[in-house]
Amino acid sequence: MQFRAALAIAIFVTATGACSSTEEPAVQATAPPLTAVTPLDPSAVVATRPPSTTTTIDTNSSMTSSSLSARPDVARFIPILDLADGIVTLDLEFVDGTRASISWSSQLDLTSRGIVPYGWAFIAGGAARDFFIRPGPVADVLDRLGGAELLDEYLDDNGSAVGLWRPESDQVDYLGFQFDNWTVLVYDYRADNLKMSEEHRSLWATHFQGEQTEEGFLRLSTEPPLELVYAGDYPAPLNMIMRGEGGEVKLIPGACSPGNIAQSADNDGMSAWCSDSGKLVVEAFGSEEFQQAVFTNLTVKSVEIGVPPSTEEDQ
Repeated sequence: MQFRAALAIAIFVTATGACSSTEEPAVQATAPPLTAVTPLDPSAVVATRPPSTTTTIDTNSSMTSSSLSARPDVARFIPILDLADGIVTLDLEFVDGTRASISWSSQLDLTSRGIVPYGWAFIAGGAARDFFIRPGPVADVLDRLGGAELLDEYLDDNGSAVGLWRPESDQVDYLGFQFDNWTVLVYDYRADNLKMSEEHRSLWATHFQGEQTEEGFLRLSTEPPLELVYAGDYPAPLNMIMRGEGGEVKLIPGACSPGNIAQSADNDGMSAWCSDSGKLVVEAFGSEEFQQAVFTNLTVKSVEIGVPPSTEEDQ
């Protein structure tokens, strides 16, 4: 095939829709005061999630591949799709507010197994952490991971509790955030020399926010010194994975040079290209037939890159 690609790491499945939030026990102690932190050199940000992490999720629920509407299934998130004249159109939003409109032939299944958002953030002078994102209450998501023990709680900016959880099936702990119908798990190491300080955990609890959009997507935000990574930032860019029965498509917003992206010969199961807009990389994972079908049928109609609030104020 003429089109191949770079960039990898396939992400697991996601879940969907309308689930009620859980009540967290109240916390009596207040968060400790913050000390000054030094600015972070982005080039010094290291990869976050441990390679040995074994987090998985149960995805045994059934769903037909012809579904063209949002489905409240606990194992995946499928947004509302528009079907007209044999063409499916999806207006999607990444966690940083970047928006894109894409379309493809209705004969190509790209969403029946759900859509998975991905992003990460860091504390200036502190640790970077990526997110495990699923729809549903925190307790339900943790149950689907095999259950977890509540270790501690931290007050968020509304006075509600953010739990620190220890899953039985994983090698890291998680701060569990509930943003409307979405759960965001922020992992932390267990080793004393790697885990976050109490101060930094409290900072995450009070400086990390999120909301569900009208279309059902998750939008995240942070307050300094916690910084959300926006489109095109740093070595591990935010993205969104679309999962069909025949393969997966990863969408990576950010500046790129239109055309095919070369990749090493050992990545036969993946190909990639930059859209004509020069604002979105598309990676297709699966058989050659699936990759070719995506390359031929997927059209990127528009991309609006999200920008940090400080950048918007300067414009």
